[in-house]
Amino acid sequence: MSDIGLDIPPVPMPMDRNDLADSQASVALRSSSKSYSLTQIHDFIDSTMDQRKPRFTAVFGFVRYGYAESNFGGTASAKTIQIEETYDDCAALQTCCPVITPNSSLFTLYTPVLRAIMAATYGDITKVPTTGASEKTARQDKLTVKGVEASNKLAETDLKKMDQYKSIITKVGHAKQMDPAVIAAIISRESRAGAALVNGLGDKGNGFGLMQVDKRHHTPRGAWNSEEHIVQGTGILIKAITDIQKKFPSWPKEHQFKGGIAAYNFGVDNVRTYERMDIGTTGDDYSSDVVARAQWFKRHGY
Repeated sequence: MSDIGLDIPPVPMPMDRNDLADSQASVALRSSSKSYSLTQIHDFIDSTMDQRKPRFTAVFGFVRYGYAESNFGGTASAKTIQIEETYDDCAALQTCCPVITPNSSLFTLYTPVLRAIMAATYGDITKVPTTGASEKTARQDKLTVKGVEASNKLAETDLKKMDQYKSIITKVGHAKQMDPAVIAAIISRESRAGAALVNGLGDKGNGFGLMQVDKRHHTPRGAWNSEEHIVQGTGILIKAITDIQKKFPSWPKEHQFKGGIAAYNFGVDNVRTYERMDIGTTGDDYSSDVVARAQWFKRHGY
């Protein structure tokens, strides 16, 4: 076996996205964020391709393992390998999909399993039920609609400003195993990607930065629009989610995810039932609006 570090455990076939999230593969490949020389990859292909390709495809489920044999010459430098994700927003991953070309020297394998790991940890945001924004929230932009349609329009309005922070959001999301689309959605809801802030502050001076870290409960870190700030805000969100997981262990993972988002706004103690979790949040719609915006951002590059 090659020393490339991809000894994938046997898994049932076929697999779908649900199976993928809970599979051993998402755990086994946590350590695969490494760089490999073309020679190592060449050895890996030669030793495993014939017998491993069916399993490789099954383990990743919605990931295609492209093997362009016509591009393969007699030397490692002439080989081309591409790993491509095939779910709906795969176009958003163009900057992440690792590709080896004849001019490349290193190959980093981590992107194909990141979303599986995130889904296994906190839940799949695309599967979280949502009713979207309330009329009160929709009135921020003088919208005449409410619900998911309003959330989508609010997120779309924020997209241009959000894109200024996309690289930081993505970096922090991957490091924290939190879906970048969720981070973007909270930034959209809390500060309209910074547009609603005055000198980096909101909520009568109590909220700090893009993610509106509450200065009454936390000591802000970094500049209001910095990576350090987003790391802190994401950490607070993750703590809220894990606290909800402990408080409601019988809830499905996606319900716990939504409960944690509500708790980010008004505290874990105030989340009492799934059906009424948003009552008392800002606009009485916080988690539903954030979830709907996250689903929109996920379809648009996050």
